[in-house]
Amino acid sequence: MLTLIPRTTTPTTPTAVTAVSAAPAPATDLLLLTKQWCVPRLDYTNATPEQQLVIHIQAATISCRTAVISGLAAALIQGIPTLNQDHDTHVELTLPHHHRPPSRTQWPLIFYYRDAYLPPEDITNIAGHRVTTIPRTFTDIYARHGELEALAYLESALNRGHTKQEFQDYLTTHHGQWNTVKLQRILDLACYGIESVQETRARYAIITQLPTTLVTPQAVIPVPHRTIVGRWSLKRVDLLLDNWLVIEIDGHSKYIGAPQHRLNIFQNQIHRDVHISRHGYHILRFTPAEIATYLIPTIARILQLQPAAPPTRHTVYDLTATIPYWSHQQ
Repeated sequence: MLTLIPRTTTPTTPTAVTAVSAAPAPATDLLLLTKQWCVPRLDYTNATPEQQLVIHIQAATISCRTAVISGLAAALIQGIPTLNQDHDTHVELTLPHHHRPPSRTQWPLIFYYRDAYLPPEDITNIAGHRVTTIPRTFTDIYARHGELEALAYLESALNRGHTKQEFQDYLTTHHGQWNTVKLQRILDLACYGIESVQETRARYAIITQLPTTLVTPQAVIPVPHRTIVGRWSLKRVDLLLDNWLVIEIDGHSKYIGAPQHRLNIFQNQIHRDVHISRHGYHILRFTPAEIATYLIPTIARILQLQPAAPPTRHTVYDLTATIPYWSHQQ
């Protein structure tokens, strides 16, 4: 387990809040994160970027008395998934009020200080961590990581019970500040009921690179029940393009599990695809790793085969304004 170790040979009593290891270790086996805290070098090297970010957050929480955690690190503490395409492991920090950040030469490599105004109402406390509020985190992610990352965070927040009105109120209050015009465009584009940041990523790529394509997220198509004769099921598809081309984004985790579980997944998927295809839809599946390279060229080529009469068996919800029946908020 990746744990923080104080930069001292004197044992320190572990605490649940800091997850500090009391066992001393040779300096050559340790990697210095801040002036006071280290981690086992091998454990750190073998950790995933998210695990590294978690330990960086712990270091920030016990090292920074004034600075507030913001950006992608704040999202992780809030429990809201992000895309984080660059695998950024820096803990973004913002000082309250108008305080300016310290000189870059004084920053530990794992921190990044933002030079921005942070009023008290934009600060909250989650499990002992001082972090920015969710609407403020949305604006900070946009400022440092761009439109797509902000949209992915926003749709994840909406899928976890937050509403567009919360973000609208925040933007209205701060009209004219923090790129509110661009943030308003992202808010207008955001949809309820989106359960995967990779789906957000794929939809954003299509909207921006194939702007004349009609993109419908989470269209619902009726399919006969696989085991009960005469009963139908409503199946949602990730994206429906021009009312006939279905795009599914499937990560490898979907197919992990016991052999019987994997068999059920494949049987359900084949049954679903066969009957959706019989309605006249065409189905393409992509992994998240294929979005950047294959998604747009493949879609652009297939869309040229536009059918004379697209199928009409699907139901469309205005997810930009409507909380759908499958949402976590129901």
